[in-house]
Parts: sequence; C-alpha cells; structure tokens
Amino acid sequence: MQTHFIVFDLESTCWKLKKPPRKEIIEIGAVRVDELGRELSVFNAFVKPIITPKLSNFCKKLTGIRQEEVDRANTFDEVILDFEDWLFEHNSNLILASWGDYDLKQFALDADYHGLTFDWLKQHICLNDQHARFHNLRQPLSVSNALKADGLSFQGETHRAIDDAHNTVEIFRHHLGKWKFKKEDFTRVPNYTSFRF
Repeated sequence: MQTHFIVFDLESTCWKLKKPPRKEIIEIGAVRVDELGRELSVFNAFVKPIITPKLSNFCKKLTGIRQEEVDRANTFDEVILDFEDWLFEHNSNLILASWGDYDLKQFALDADYHGLTFDWLKQHICLNDQHARFHNLRQPLSVSNALKADGLSFQGETHRAIDDAHNTVEIFRHHLGKWKFKKEDFTRVPNYTSFRF
C-alpha cells in the first residue's frame, strides 16, 4: 500500500489580547503528496466559528480572511466530514505532517469541543523539529525562514492555510528522503476530553 503525506495548515480565530477567548479553526488547507513528493490533490475550506463568530480586526488583518467568508462557511463538525472524505478517497496509508504541533493540538481541541475523535490524528509528525535537526539549529524556524535556509522563497500570502501548506510542501520536497516516519517519531495527540465549554 502506498503512503500519502497530508501536509496541512490551519488558521484560527485570534486576538491581540493578554487573555484571549478560546481559539477555533477558521480555515483548513491541506496538500496530499505521494512518496516521490508529487502533489496529488488539495483540500481548502473555511470554517464558521461558533464560540466567537465575529472575527477580530487583528485576525482579519493577519490572515486576510473576511468575515463574510467564515459566515458563509459550514461549522467544523460539517467541514470535517468533507475533509475525511478527501483524506480517504485513496486506499493509502496516511501520515499527517504540519509545521509544528500547534495545528495538531487545534484539530484535537476543536474535535473535542464537537464531541468527535479521529484516529488519523495519531499518525502525525512535526516537520519543523526535524528540519531544525537537519540544519543543527537549537530552535525551529518559521516556514518563511526555513524556506530561506533551504534557498527557497515563500509563494502566496502568509497566514493563509492553503498557501502555508503549499510552502511547507516545498520544504518537504527539498528534504525528501530525510524525514522520519516511524511510530516513535509521531506527535502525541493531546487529550482534551475533560475540557468542555
């Protein structure tokens, strides 16, 4: 069975506050890549937040996501069904990959809020930690700085999930053959089952 890598990025509600409200996913961007680094398909969707439906001005400016785009979107519990349909459209072994573990944690947090659990979250690797080891760095770099370190340049808009996912794929391809995908390399999925609102 082939292995497909799901390189994904999330955008969430955000505020420039010392004690911000709970974050919710507002955009999912993901790229399916095969073992040779070839792009097979793309998933991109906005998500309507329900705890804090109105986006802050800070969030709109940072992400470029407009209020009307999330207002027209489906809620997480609906969008995730479409995402799962896309995930499993091929008979393949799936490994999720993101630039850091924030995206995994936010997925788990939103899933828990909606009373959902996903086994596919358990096969996830943090690319930024491995990338830092490739360059003998003490701290991981941002996607933009990692691209520069690899002699690549950022394409698209920063803080847009689908563009960040595409740029992460470029780093993934650049180091194809170096990434570790064994069970011990997987990120532990947070348990939020006691964390309700």
